[in-house]
Amino acid sequence: MVVTQQVSNFATYHFKVSTMVDLEQFRENARLDGLCDEYTAIWDSCQSKKQLMDMCLGVKGLDYICDAVAKGWSISPSILADKFKNYINGNYTFDNGVYTTKMYCLYDGTVVCDTTAVAIIDSNAIVEVPTNAFVEVYLTGDTNVSLQGYGRCVLVVYGNKVKFSIDEDTNVRYKVIYKKEKDSYN
Repeated sequence: MVVTQQVSNFATYHFKVSTMVDLEQFRENARLDGLCDEYTAIWDSCQSKKQLMDMCLGVKGLDYICDAVAKGWSISPSILADKFKNYINGNYTFDNGVYTTKMYCLYDGTVVCDTTAVAIIDSNAIVEVPTNAFVEVYLTGDTNVSLQGYGRCVLVVYGNKVKFSIDEDTNVRYKVIYKKEKDSYN
């Protein structure tokens, strides 16, 4: 399916939206979405899957990919889970010396928030926020989470498919931010 978006009086872009967007089509969709010059240059310089994941796991990258998943034009979660399995679902922690992040995709299990930020895409998970932890949890796609623990977190929710609940035996303190201010979601 192709989605047409009017971005100004002069330009109309056509995004490929489907359940099987590959990395190359995601790159083209990002270009059409107006990916900034800085990230275009970073993306173009990536020569390995690790470098691509490091770009995605930066806080700006997490926000961008979660927004694109919610809008339906990002890389397909099934392709992400297959091609980048060594860098998701607890197998890799991005650490730039200032903050740490992880990504979970097509995951069914417990996510222990032991990083500064965590992205959860198309997953069913128990999200455990340990005592004394403060974490940003990015939720997108067809995701269902149960929040547990005794720490603090900010849930950043993209799109309208995300479901979350708070375990009644928990004392986690949380705030929810719904990221719908830029565009509407399918």
